[in-house]
This record gives sequence, structure tokens and C-alpha cells, in this order.
Amino acid sequence: MSATWHPLSVATINTWVGNTIRKGVLEELAEIDPDWESVDLIFFQEVRDVAELRRALGDEWEVAPDRARFKTNLKRKLKTRRRPALPYVAYRKSAFRSLRRPEQHNITFKSRYFRTMPVATLRHEATGRRVVAISVHLENGKGPKGREARRLQGQRIAQRVRRSANAAAVLLGGDFNEPLGKLNGPAGSRLAGSGLRLASHVLRQGVHIDDVGHREDAHVRAVGRRVHRPVAQREKNGKAGHPVVVVDYEIRSA
Repeated sequence: MSATWHPLSVATINTWVGNTIRKGVLEELAEIDPDWESVDLIFFQEVRDVAELRRALGDEWEVAPDRARFKTNLKRKLKTRRRPALPYVAYRKSAFRSLRRPEQHNITFKSRYFRTMPVATLRHEATGRRVVAISVHLENGKGPKGREARRLQGQRIAQRVRRSANAAAVLLGGDFNEPLGKLNGPAGSRLAGSGLRLASHVLRQGVHIDDVGHREDAHVRAVGRRVHRPVAQREKNGKAGHPVVVVDYEIRSA
């Protein structure tokens, strides 16, 4: 029996910095991308208020995890009283159903900031395929300490990707803070060893630190990628901020 493939569009958005969701960015994306309504899975980074993110997305979306969990002593160690800016996974309820409580891994290691890795285990309703969705935001330091932190973070992410090998379609997106097109940096080389492939590399497109990727297997394949730079994402000095990357996948029926 031949396989049936279904479309699945995935995006990554770094809301950067201090705002849960940049005012108007979702509305602007709906205007500049005629296929934005087909996006069913979004990886967010730098979210401080998950309740505000839920309001921005609306009732047809679910956000995982439901709230940030971290130890008070770690917050004191990092010398901050502000809510940490964390990654989250958002999925459209009509497209996915949660199969288990979301995971939230601490991948701070030697980072200057608190870093987590949320993992949502979902069922893609159209295909019955199990999907493991991971949102990440890696250390941004440029020196030896930053490189070592990204190496350790990449290693931990790769371990989680391998856990789902052959059992589910694995999708991962976020702000990697190193060009991952060739997967040869401190984090990228570890991710490549887990079978992860970034859409920019698979589709031979430009390299960005913000990207979406998948574990290379028979469950999912990338067929298109587009990059948007909404006005709402611009910095106060007028420079372009983080781009919004949308990847069109095809996912195989279970």
C-alpha cells in the first residue's frame, strides 16, 4: 500500500526582547503570507508571559508547557528578579492532540541566562502520526564559554532527539545563535550526529540562526521554506530583528 502524505506548515518566532509577543506581528504575518493560516505548529522563543501569549494566539491554539517551572535557587544564582524569557511550543488544536504532559528540560549549563527546552509529544490528527516537537533557544555568547555552552546544549538536544528515533516524526525549531546551515558549529555538529537536518540545508537556502529542522527519516520531509521580516519585529533603531521562518513539510500517515 502506497504512503499518504499530508501538508504540515511549521514556523519559528523569536519574540525578542521583553515582549511576550511583539504587538501586531501575528496580524502582520497573516497579511504578508497568504498561507499563514495553514501554519499549525509554532516554536516561540523569549516569551516572558505565557498567559499573554495564549491571549495573542486565541482559543484555537494550545501552548506547551502551560507555565514555566524552575527552581528559585537557580533564579537567585542568575541574579534576576524578572521572569525568564523562555521557549514554548504552540500547536493548533484542530491539527494536533497532546499525548502526554509536556516536558521542560533545563539546558542552562554554562549559559549566562536560564535556558529551557520544552518538548511536546503530539498526535497529528490528519495522519495519526506521533510528533515530537521541540523548541530551543541556545546560548548567544561568542567566546569560548559561549561555544562550550552551545556544545553542551546541542549534546542534550541530540540525546532527546535520539530517544524518539524511528518512533515519531521529530520537529525542532528555534534560535540557535550560530549559523546551522552546514551543522558544523559547537551545537550543530552534535545535532547533525542525531540525524537532525535543518530546512535551510535540505532545501539549499540561505543560512539563518533562526530555523526549523527535522530528524531525517521516512516520516517527514521538507518541501518549501520562506523567510519573513515583519515590521513589528524590527528593533527600535530600525534594524531588522529576528526573521520569522516558515517551513512547509509533508508528513506521512501512520
